[in-house]
Amino acid sequence: MLHDFKSRGMPFAYGNCMDKQDSNSYLSFIEKVEHLRHSLSNVQETIRFLDAKAAGCIAFVAIILGFTLSRPVLVEQLKELSFPCFRWWLLWGLFVFLVLSFIAVLTFIALAQWARKGEGKEDELTLLFPIKPKDLGGKHLIRELAGKVEKLTDSDVISEYCSQLAINGTIMTVKLKWCKWAFRAVLTFTVIALALGTASLLMILQDGIK
Repeated sequence: MLHDFKSRGMPFAYGNCMDKQDSNSYLSFIEKVEHLRHSLSNVQETIRFLDAKAAGCIAFVAIILGFTLSRPVLVEQLKELSFPCFRWWLLWGLFVFLVLSFIAVLTFIALAQWARKGEGKEDELTLLFPIKPKDLGGKHLIRELAGKVEKLTDSDVISEYCSQLAINGTIMTVKLKWCKWAFRAVLTFTVIALALGTASLLMILQDGIK
């Protein structure tokens, strides 16, 4: 069982926990399960935190973009500026980059939300996370789960926890990657929005002085 689990290509960080399952004489089976349970809980909590941050980023950039587009003065400036002139290039350039950065935020967050588990793991039925494989359903699933319970061993329990750690760890890694890019895009969006607002205000003040 342990050899079969490791041969399925689990990530090194999670697969190594199987190597220590028999050789570590300092922890009892209950202590090992407790440790794995907390590890899985930490990973799942991190995934939920990343999802919450992603939702916050979308709300933030949507509010800023909506506030920017609702400013009558800015809209009038964009409409009335003659082409070509420095003001036209400045305001329209900043506005285009603002929209592009908004699209980038949405794209990166969408990629983070669509994080998938590794290939081949969706066909593995476990008691810890009983997803229906493609060839099981209804009574067949119940019989399969009942059979796994009857034959469940200590090694099977450890194997299932490590399998779930590998799946959730893969999802968390993908989410972290795209969330980092999304946060950078949010920072870029904020800077451009401030620059656009400042440029618009300075042009109003300059026209008022003249």
